[in-house]
Amino acid sequence: MKQLILTTDFKPKSGGIAEYLHRLALELSNDDSCHVLTYGLEQGDHDPPYDVTYLKGRDRALGEHFGDCFAPFRAVNSFLHSWGAVRLEATSMLEDFFADSSAEDVRVYVGVWSEQAHFWCQWLRRRGIPYFLFAHGAEIIREGAGPLQHQFMEDFRCAEAVFANSQATAGLVRDWVEVEDVPIAHPGVSEPDISQDAEIADLDLDLPADACLVLSLCRLVERKGIAKVLRALSSQELRSNDFHYVIAGSGPQLSRLRELTEELELTDRVDFVGFVDEQAKWKLYDLADLFVMPNSELGGQDWEGFGIVFLEAAIMGTPAIAGRSGGATEAVAHGETGYTVDPNSPTELQQRLLELLEHADRRAQMGRAARQRAKEEFRWEETARKVAEYG
Repeated sequence: MKQLILTTDFKPKSGGIAEYLHRLALELSNDDSCHVLTYGLEQGDHDPPYDVTYLKGRDRALGEHFGDCFAPFRAVNSFLHSWGAVRLEATSMLEDFFADSSAEDVRVYVGVWSEQAHFWCQWLRRRGIPYFLFAHGAEIIREGAGPLQHQFMEDFRCAEAVFANSQATAGLVRDWVEVEDVPIAHPGVSEPDISQDAEIADLDLDLPADACLVLSLCRLVERKGIAKVLRALSSQELRSNDFHYVIAGSGPQLSRLRELTEELELTDRVDFVGFVDEQAKWKLYDLADLFVMPNSELGGQDWEGFGIVFLEAAIMGTPAIAGRSGGATEAVAHGETGYTVDPNSPTELQQRLLELLEHADRRAQMGRAARQRAKEEFRWEETARKVAEYG
């Protein structure tokens, strides 16, 4: 049986969804042939052991359509071009693939819902080819009430099953889409192969020898809560502790977070290292004493479906502080592998940070528990087996 994954979010793009689908493809390719069709991405340095087809759509050139010189017509032309081009490119990918494959021999997964994914789902339905959908969280509340709501609902309701990355996401699917068959396919984590020669010198870090290293590694957007961490660390109680805070990642909030660090007079205790590669990422997790990302729901438009970063920290024996929101409460076992806090309570975040900064023995105990739980309960091979055998 061939395994086919259709997705617009994939490696070499960074982020939880791209990582989730990449690892799923890796595991599925161990037992069957696995092919990934993805749209609008350049391959770059990503060279996986499974087959990947990347397709970039044709850009629209202004002036190529009648009326482009007038703004109202230009807007209409751009919409029609986008809708038509996306539909053509998305469906042509499938036509090319199934020209060489029998539908009965292919199990199809739509990795994340999007405008392109709608055309994939529609094409498959018209040919009687069953498909499975993955739900990651934020796209449910964002698209479920968006302009393509009808298409979104139809695609989800016609799927053989919708795999959710957490119980929290499954709840969203049941509430918004009214789909009952929502099996849980948690992300997994594997112990990394960290080169003994892995260097983080390029990150320009000057880490104090005895300071507690606090780490955040994520896309720098508001819902990740990094500004809240900076404000908590600036309190007088926490300043009296010997800590150093490393923020890894990039995003639209980077400039504002740098400004806030200066306003709070924390520049000598905070390092922004930007985007990091795999080896540097795991090295940072290994060096860290505490991982923190007090995620929250943002205006009903964005939230954390699970939080693979919490598992990555855990497998390296690093306890975590997460926001009590979305699927993060499943990634971090409160009081056992770290703490979940009310992301809207500065006092609670400050108290948990203070507790773990002051008690190295508690950090070590939680870190051991986090590593053990990650190894036993969050295994990629188990997730892939559940997905491949379901139904």
